[in-house]
Amino acid sequence: MQQGHQLLEQIEGEIRTEFPALHVFTHLEPLQDPTSWQDAKLDRHTETGG
Repeated sequence: MQQGHQLLEQIEGEIRTEFPALHVFTHLEPLQDPTSWQDAKLDRHTETGG
């Protein structure tokens, strides 16, 4: 996991260097964690629509 986070930081930095106005979001979870498969969408909607 630590290596993955370090790699994502490097990739994010390279993207920001090339595209300074871009907002970059990455998220890393272990494959062994079943909850990592349940949260596949970026936008999270609640029952109230928010």
